[in-house]
This record gives sequence, structure tokens and C-alpha cells, in this order.
Amino acid sequence: MTCVTGYTGTAVSISCQDSGAWTAQAGCTIVSCPSTPSQPNYVISAGASTYGSTRTVTCATGYTGTASAITCLSDATWRSSSGCTIVSCTTTPTQTGYTISAGTSTYGSTRTTTCASGLTGTGSSITCQASGSWTTASGCSSYCNIKFRAQTSTPEYMNLDEFKLFDTSGRQIPSSSLVYSQSRLYYELFPLSNCFDGVSNFCHGFSYREEGSPYPWVNIRYSCPSGGRSGSLSRVEVWNRPDCCQFRIDSYALDFYNYLNQVEYTYSFSNGGSTMIYTIRT
Repeated sequence: MTCVTGYTGTAVSISCQDSGAWTAQAGCTIVSCPSTPSQPNYVISAGASTYGSTRTVTCATGYTGTASAITCLSDATWRSSSGCTIVSCTTTPTQTGYTISAGTSTYGSTRTTTCASGLTGTGSSITCQASGSWTTASGCSSYCNIKFRAQTSTPEYMNLDEFKLFDTSGRQIPSSSLVYSQSRLYYELFPLSNCFDGVSNFCHGFSYREEGSPYPWVNIRYSCPSGGRSGSLSRVEVWNRPDCCQFRIDSYALDFYNYLNQVEYTYSFSNGGSTMIYTIRT
């Protein structure tokens, strides 16, 4: 007598008794497989672990498909599951403002990035996710510029009160986040910083003679994360001097530069009062 498939041990002989019945079978026990089976890239459910038992299986994170069930075999091993394949992301990922290196594109793969032309900083690496998409790179910043200038050489200088820039959510950008410059200071008692302090105290005079420029100007640099476009602003306010001399900013223009220092928009206007507000396309 031997143990049947799925059982192990040494079977003892049975004898026919005077009662006409055979003695009880003994010596064989059912095969047991490992109680906590594991298989790379598969997630195996809990359950029985003896011969013939089955467990349901799902694909692990980063893998896709329909996993087959596993069965405890007579040799005390589990039959392997199949049906799951590793997730793949786009082989040539692109992200605005970043240059992405070549490399593998399966789940968990990483690519290095560098800042695109016109941007500054250190690009972070990106990783292929279980969803099949790459993480978003960060670390590169772009800056755009606005130039407020006369359109003719007639005005020698201009008197202004305030500049205000607003982001796409309508919030005013703090002056600490702006970098501003001018053609040349005309009167030291009213520096350009007065135009960004939120107080009606004038920023008096910008000469047109600086660097051969035919007109006075003010340049404002700001962060433009939306692909380096000047459209990352929702509004620009130019406040004229309220007490007098409004004519000094007659026939002026606002030039909007992208992060490559290319003019995207120009808004021309004539003096229309003490406050001039312009809505910028996004």
C-alpha cells in the first residue's frame, strides 16, 4: 500500500479482520504547501495551503492584466501564476520647460531632466508610475518681462504712482517677487521702488538717455510658470500720478515678453485718467 497523489508518508498494511472488515488505513498525511506563498509582481490572497487548494491572485502595483489562480501541487509547491505584465509609460515623454533624457519606460524607471532654454534651476528626475504616466518634473523656473515705455521720444521723463501685477487666480503678485529696472533715475527723492510699495508716493522720472534708448521705460520681471508665457498674468494695473502731470504718460505702451525675451503682446494706450487698468489674455 502506498500514499496516493497529494499525500505523503509510509502507508501501513491493512488486514482483513474476523469481523470481515479491514483495519483502518494509516501513515499518510495530506501534502502542505507554504502557507504564505509569494511570487514577484503578483499579490496572492490568504487561504488553505493543502494539496489541491487554490488561491486567487492579482497583479502587483506597476503590473497590469488578469492573474491566474495558483494551486497547491503534490510536490508541496504552488503552481505559478501568470497573466500580469509590467506597466509601460510613454517612451518619449515631453514636459514643457524640461529636456528629458532617453532611457527605459517601464514602471519604476526614472529619467533625468534639465531645464529647457530660457529657464533656470535644476530639473528633478521623473518616474514612470503605475498609472502609466510620468511624474511631473520640477525645479526649473521661467521669467517673463513687461516693459512700460513711451512710444515717442517726446517725453523726457515720466511720473507714475504704482504698478500692480495679478496672477491667473486674481491675486496680486507681491513686490518681493518682482525684479524691476528703469532707463535711468531722474530724481533721487522718488525712486522706482515707490512704484511697487502700495503707497501713493510717486516714482518720479525715468530718463530716455540711458543706453541710447529714445524713450523712458520701466521693466518688470516676474515668474511665469505656465510654459514661460506672458499669459500667466490675469491683469496689470498702471496707476498714474493723481495730483498733476498725467500727460507725461500719454502715448505709452506695455510690451509683454515671454521667457525667451520675445514680445508676445503689445498694448498701446493714451492717457485716460489717473488710473489705467488692462486685462491681459491668458
